[in-house]
Amino acid sequence: GFEKQIIDSADDYCNAMISVNNKFLYLAGYTIGNSGDKNFMLMKMDLDGNLIWKKEYGIALLPDECFSIKLINDNQLLLAGMSTVKLSGDENMMLVKTDLDGNLIWQKGFGTPANDVAADVVELPNKNLFIAGNSRDFDSGTRSVYWVITDADGNFLYQNHIGTSLEDGGTKVILDKNNLPVMLAWTDSGLIGARDFWMIACNDTGAIRWQKQWGHAYYEQAGGFYLMPDGGYFLTGHSSSFTDPQHDMYEARMNDTGKVVWYQHYGGSMHDGAEAAYVSSNNHLLMLGRTMSFGNGGNDFYFINTDGNGNLIQSKTFGTADEEEGRAITEAGDYYFLAGVAYQTGNNHKVYLVRLNAE
Repeated sequence: GFEKQIIDSADDYCNAMISVNNKFLYLAGYTIGNSGDKNFMLMKMDLDGNLIWKKEYGIALLPDECFSIKLINDNQLLLAGMSTVKLSGDENMMLVKTDLDGNLIWQKGFGTPANDVAADVVELPNKNLFIAGNSRDFDSGTRSVYWVITDADGNFLYQNHIGTSLEDGGTKVILDKNNLPVMLAWTDSGLIGARDFWMIACNDTGAIRWQKQWGHAYYEQAGGFYLMPDGGYFLTGHSSSFTDPQHDMYEARMNDTGKVVWYQHYGGSMHDGAEAAYVSSNNHLLMLGRTMSFGNGGNDFYFINTDGNGNLIQSKTFGTADEEEGRAITEAGDYYFLAGVAYQTGNNHKVYLVRLNAE
């Protein structure tokens, strides 16, 4: 295995990653060049961590940030995030489509008159695109869970939202066992704790089919979300409801109707939490995030590998004396790949990549 920083002259942040054809990694996030312009970033790498190319997308002189990457059925890539595209400074959802060589096919922005952010995107069986995130255009200006459906070319078809009088937001969207969209979100409504998980299932036209809120006594923050082979769900995040008020890494296993089957938490006496979830080819449950309790100081990558019942297989940290935060997991060849951002001395930021043997 290895762990390395991907060095170039810009500040680079990785928020998402996928593997393609068991040969290449595509890392997405945003980059800040010497001019200060912030753009969507896409990197292509081989499995030895060598950078093949890096490309940027966005609207010149306006800040753009990418949070999600997906490979769709026409063997092309979708990047989802936000762009500050209005003179008022408000944010809109932004969607970028490229081929596997990073050539831009189109980029589209859409949303409401207020601040909107696309956190994730998924392709529906009818080729329409379902984008999940949040908006401040509803519920008296607090954030609401917000979703948009476009056609295959990114043309707006439909929008919907759900929210409370407090802050709410969408984090991830996946397809369920029937290929219908399910969102992982969070809410500050306080039905159970200060912040709770929220699961919202829709049909392919965007109408809500069912929803579930759950959590524990204090604060839970949604992180990663993945479909299990049996049609249930695996999610990860942060929780301050257990032994550590500073947050633990949290995982939960849900059945196909969103009912909790079991949950576990991991961490030490300081702040720990998960941002990503992945189900491996041998049905292990993988989590990645950050830890201040273990490692080499500051924040380090925090990787947990459990079996399907939550029994611990691996617990590892990666990083330096500087700060590293894990954001994404994928699998290719005989390896797991972990990606995120390294905060270097001098306020420089680089993509941080780890490869370890799959277990």
